[in-house]
Amino acid sequence: MNIYFIISLVIGLLLIFLVGYTILDEIKIRKNKQFIVRWQNIQKLCLNPSNWNKVVIESDKLLAEVLKKKHFKGKNVGEKIVSAQRILSNNDAIWSCHKLANQIQEKTVSIQDKKLLIKTISGYHQALVDLMILKAGVKKK
Repeated sequence: MNIYFIISLVIGLLLIFLVGYTILDEIKIRKNKQFIVRWQNIQKLCLNPSNWNKVVIESDKLLAEVLKKKHFKGKNVGEKIVSAQRILSNNDAIWSCHKLANQIQEKTVSIQDKKLLIKTISGYHQALVDLMILKAGVKKK
């Protein structure tokens, strides 16, 4: 075989790999962007106290979808949180958030306290940062 043929083959394969990697990276960025836009929409709901219950439920749904996208094992969100516990920096906080979301869905509790809402949203925010969906510097409005 000719040395120039081998060199062009290697360069061609490297270019194909580079283009493929770039395309996959762009797809990943677009998927994360969808989650970021949803998070921003959830934050906007915080402005109206009548939406606070919805904020927690939607945050929990977003977390569930992120955990699914990241391929954490489990039949439900709770089991997926357990699977992700090595990655999550504050397991207690996210468990409290998830339990609160369940209580709201079961209509056994309703959020009236702004401090509780902020604490809950902060817990979801940190989980999304830990799961590399949000950047650490991106805070709620």
